[in-house]
Amino acid sequence: MLIGGVMFDRLFSKSLFFLFLSKMNLLVVPLIVYPICISTVGLEKFGFIVFWVGVSAFAAKIMSLNMDSYSSRQVFLSQGSPESLRLSILMPVYMKLCLCCVVFPFFVVACAFRSQTHIEFVASMFCAYPMLGVVFTLNHFVVGLGKFDVVLFASVSEKLIVLIGVLFFLSSEKDYWKIPLIYTVATICSILVYTFSVKVSSYVISRSTFKVKSREYFKVARWLLLGKLMQLHTNGAKVLIGLIFGYAAVTIYDVAEKIVNLLKMPMTLLGDLFFSNDDDSRRFYRDLFIFQLALSVFIWLGVFLFGEFALRYFSGEHYSERMLVTLKVLSLILFSMPFLIVFGSNYTVKHCDKATYGKLLVLSNSISLCFLAIWGVFFYTSFSLFLYWVVSCELIFGLLCLYQYYSKMGVEARSDV
Repeated sequence: MLIGGVMFDRLFSKSLFFLFLSKMNLLVVPLIVYPICISTVGLEKFGFIVFWVGVSAFAAKIMSLNMDSYSSRQVFLSQGSPESLRLSILMPVYMKLCLCCVVFPFFVVACAFRSQTHIEFVASMFCAYPMLGVVFTLNHFVVGLGKFDVVLFASVSEKLIVLIGVLFFLSSEKDYWKIPLIYTVATICSILVYTFSVKVSSYVISRSTFKVKSREYFKVARWLLLGKLMQLHTNGAKVLIGLIFGYAAVTIYDVAEKIVNLLKMPMTLLGDLFFSNDDDSRRFYRDLFIFQLALSVFIWLGVFLFGEFALRYFSGEHYSERMLVTLKVLSLILFSMPFLIVFGSNYTVKHCDKATYGKLLVLSNSISLCFLAIWGVFFYTSFSLFLYWVVSCELIFGLLCLYQYYSKMGVEARSDV
């Protein structure tokens, strides 16, 4: 089974230790920060911040071209050549920086258009920190080379600044604009950790090399970009909720989503840990899937036992039954995670054609948008059905990744015969 031999060694390796500490850091700090923010600024003001962070995060995902998985693969394959490794680390940064110059002005215009006061404009502009992070945070370097100690140091510095900032600079509802400012400063500090951790001989790429490599990346990215433009159920969901149901509903959704994302961490940790594993046997993926599935069931049961307690802790006097319903529905996403991690990130990205992952994403989101259109026409006022739509999107993509796995395995089995 999964826990045996090399797998056993990897599960108790130094890499896992660093990953675990970094994930715990991401877990502990929101437990302190979120209750303080919500109780201090209220559901409406906090929802305003979450809404604009959602807009920025959606723009950031478009800018990233969803290239982290492919970029990690390029870093992993370039370890034997210093020059290739340098290119595989720097190219995604340069490409995303160019895209940022195109996308960011639209974000500024949107902030100016919807802001009713000067303070709202300033607050919404500070919410652009996800775009800053997606350009300069080198996740592909970390995952591709297994440098999980860098994740730990960057995460600790970032969250420590957030914690100190929230504790000392939030005192009333009027301070809501300080929340994204604190996160912006923390993001910059995290970026500095990554920058000083990457040792490359030069930070300059020739124009001709940039053009050639850009074509190569965009050849893969065109499907990923189209897929991200269509992927409204992730960060786009908060934007839709804010436009349709109001900022308070954004906070309710965000708190539930935050808890679910925290619960995903053990599964994503295992996925990151085994990404650089070179074992592509059926037994490896079978055992990893079984372990992930058992873990998802265990975590999901915890939602029903401790979900209300968690929500009351996060929201305090703002707690309502609507929050619990939202959490229970969103927690169903946990059952799609084994499919997404094992057959998506850990198989399709590493062993299939470069554009396969993007094509699956486009197909999945096309189906999801059809469901969204049905909801918009017939169930526009139903918040709960919107939540089920979000859950279904993740499941559809996971099942398509599973289908891709068995299809490719079947082809390989026939070719061996």
